[in-house]
Order: sequence, then C-alpha cells, then structure tokens
Amino acid sequence: TALVGILDAFFDEKGYIDAPAFRRFCSPTVPLARIPKFTYTNAETFRADVEVSHFGPTPLTNAEITYIIQDTYGKVYTRGIINRKDIPIGNLYSLGHVEFPLTDIDTPRKLNLEVRIEGTEAVNDWDFWVYPAQIEVAEGDVYTTDTLDAKALTILKEGGKVLITAGLEKSEYAVTANDLKNKSDIPILLFLSCTGYQ
Repeated sequence: TALVGILDAFFDEKGYIDAPAFRRFCSPTVPLARIPKFTYTNAETFRADVEVSHFGPTPLTNAEITYIIQDTYGKVYTRGIINRKDIPIGNLYSLGHVEFPLTDIDTPRKLNLEVRIEGTEAVNDWDFWVYPAQIEVAEGDVYTTDTLDAKALTILKEGGKVLITAGLEKSEYAVTANDLKNKSDIPILLFLSCTGYQ
C-alpha cells in the first residue's frame, strides 16, 4: 500500500530517498562495510572492513576498490585505493580495510566514508561522527552542581546563578520542594538531566 514502502500510490517518490541513493544499497553489486561504531573521539582511529555483495551477470576482473572520507562541506580528509582484485559472484566477499587516525579532527564533525568499485556503478557510503576527546567547559558565572548544597543556596541568596544537573538517583529534586521550605525568597531555576529514566 501507499502507507509502506518507498513509493506512494501513484508510484512517486515519498521524498525521503531518491533512486540513485536507493541503488547504493539495493542493486546487483553493493559495497558493504563492517564498522564497529559510528561515534568516535579524535583520540581514536576509524576502522572499517570492506566487503561486497555481487550478483551481477559475470565476476568482476581486476576491480579497483577506492575510498574517500570527507565532511559535509566536501573537504577531503583522506582517500586511496583499498585493493585491486577479482570479485566473484557471491555474498560478503572481503575487499580489504580502511584505517584513518582521527587526531587532526579538532572540532565536532560529521564525516562520510564512501567506497566505490571503479568502472562500475557500485558505490555506497556511511556517516560517522567525531568529537574532541577533551573539552573545556566554560561555566562563566554559573555554579554547576548535582546537589542543592549550601554553596548553591548561598549563591542564590546573593542573586547568582546555579545549574543543578541531577542524575536519576537525585531526581527527587524534580518532584519535591523539601529543600526549599522557608526559602521562598530565593529565585531558583532547576535544570534536571535525568539519565537512565524509563
């Protein structure tokens, strides 16, 4: 029906993918990559094991498999040849590996690995994200704590700013005002970051 699938009732595209993008992962020959995760720090190395699913009419002889890693703006970080080899008809045939140290990525960045079998229409790509391993948090004049402690109350009494980031075990601050009894003269704004809540 038109409620499922990639086309509507009039066989028009629904807008979330077009034919060229769809053929990257649904065609007679599809490059594949085994990537352990998609979020990294710049202290790590990106690794991918590249394979292919090939069910074309004939095997591919002396196929050249290339790769490129670039960002959303088209800046190329690395490119190269993974392998040159014959590709038989079959599934999950190993082509080689890609390794890329991420040490030069100093700002949060969305990158894209593209693998191509030269001389054919076979191409596929995968997004991954890189973040700095160490960051400096500029708190400014905001006191950050996970407890409404004496220091927080003192700062609030003096008109200062307090950010309370209470985890699940301290999320009672979201539902009780016990710590605020008889302290109605203190303006308080609680930002709660409850992790692990279900």
